[in-house]
Amino acid sequence: MRGRLGRGRGGPGLLAGVDQLHTQLTKLGELRQAGLLTDEEFATQKARLLQS
Repeated sequence: MRGRLGRGRGGPGLLAGVDQLHTQLTKLGELRQAGLLTDEEFATQKARLLQS
């Protein structure tokens, strides 16, 4: 199993991307809860992140 993480579909780069996406979505949610983003702004930015 040694070295298996970097092979096949995805690999470490995919995991880093998923972690970054999770972080960004969490921050957006926090901004919405704090009242700094409207629901519409939140939905727009969330869709933008998920499409990239």
